[in-house]
Amino acid sequence: MCRGEFMVIGIDIDDTVAKFSEAVERLAKDYDETLRNTGSINPDIWVTKGRFDWSKEEIEKFESFAFEQIIDSLEVKEMAVEFVNKLKENGNTILFITKRSKPFYKTPYESTKKWLDSKGFKYDKIIIDADYKAPICQKEKVDVFVDDRHSICLEVQDVGIKSIMYLSKYNKKHVCENDVTVAKDWKEVYELINKGGKNEV
Repeated sequence: MCRGEFMVIGIDIDDTVAKFSEAVERLAKDYDETLRNTGSINPDIWVTKGRFDWSKEEIEKFESFAFEQIIDSLEVKEMAVEFVNKLKENGNTILFITKRSKPFYKTPYESTKKWLDSKGFKYDKIIIDADYKAPICQKEKVDVFVDDRHSICLEVQDVGIKSIMYLSKYNKKHVCENDVTVAKDWKEVYELINKGGKNEV
């Protein structure tokens, strides 16, 4: 690391190191076919926020089984294991900070740990049920936080912590706002973190 500094690095899981959206979207398509098979009516909107003509009750039913059903089979983002582990091997502390919680997951901590371990990630701590990540990052003394959600990156920055937004089809519209550092893949995340130490991401 630059200047011999070690950092505490916070990392989101779904759509940051795990291909969450792709898995949910495949399941949503199958679920929609069992209902009215009307297909996507708003393709740019998240599946439970109006992409389909689902009622509130149908959305709740989908959420009651979908996330738990896919959690063990999620694929890993390209190069995520390689570069997260390089950050850990460089002497940094790696925290996975996720919103995963009950009732969407029966055992959110255990199933998350099982998935991370099975994929070969090296890390120090898992924090679940993280509705508000900025105060958690403050409490854990995080130096840099990586997330795919633009709003979360801004909240973390607002409390004085550097953030990197992992690029996805759902957040690319925010790139032109130029208010957060963006990385298109995990090699770029690694380079941004490794480039300047705590104060220059």
